[in-house]
Amino acid sequence: MKFFLLTSLLSVLLMALETANPKVYAALGDEVYVNAVHIKKLKALKHYASYADKIDNYIANVKKTKKLGYDVESGNHSNIKLDYLHQLRKHKNVNDYFLRSAQSTLKLALDTKDTSLFINIVNSKLIDTKLNRKIIMNYYKVHKKDINPDGIIQIYLDEDKDKAEARRNKNRWKQKAKKNLQEEKIARLRKNDKLDEEALDKKLSDELKAKKTKIRQEQEKELFN
Repeated sequence: MKFFLLTSLLSVLLMALETANPKVYAALGDEVYVNAVHIKKLKALKHYASYADKIDNYIANVKKTKKLGYDVESGNHSNIKLDYLHQLRKHKNVNDYFLRSAQSTLKLALDTKDTSLFINIVNSKLIDTKLNRKIIMNYYKVHKKDINPDGIIQIYLDEDKDKAEARRNKNRWKQKAKKNLQEEKIARLRKNDKLDEEALDKKLSDELKAKKTKIRQEQEKELFN
């Protein structure tokens, strides 16, 4: 049982080491290593069929560089640190090439109305979807009957739905608040009117009492004189 647990733990640790990126020059390396996974998937697209060998070669070199990064990180091979940085910079150039290519491919898909290519490149994680959100969603609205929105488009649809619901709730709140203010104003006016009416009634009543008192006093004065 203990052996099984130890083996499982070692497997998890090895998996973590394989997926974690070297921390040395992480600002440069992280982008290269993360995008390498997405660049590899481009081979599945017909548009990138001619790039298959180049992509395979790039991915293989990135893996070697990543291993080199672990060696540098261990501190046992500090003399290869500059070589590691040099390799990362070379990979960054290739990485940037594929990012530009993905953006160009998006434009091509839009211009040729290639919906299949469009949805694949939109979900490739190699284009700036925030920057391209408007054109992505405009294309989707026109061709949505032919597009499965799973992926970034569905995320944006859900966000738009949430924003619309938030706007409706805000408008309902404003309308309710406005209605409450109006009702409070009406209640306040009615209360003031009632107070004014009561004040007027009291004034008239006091004046009538005063008049009656004066008349009675005058009558008493005449009677006893």
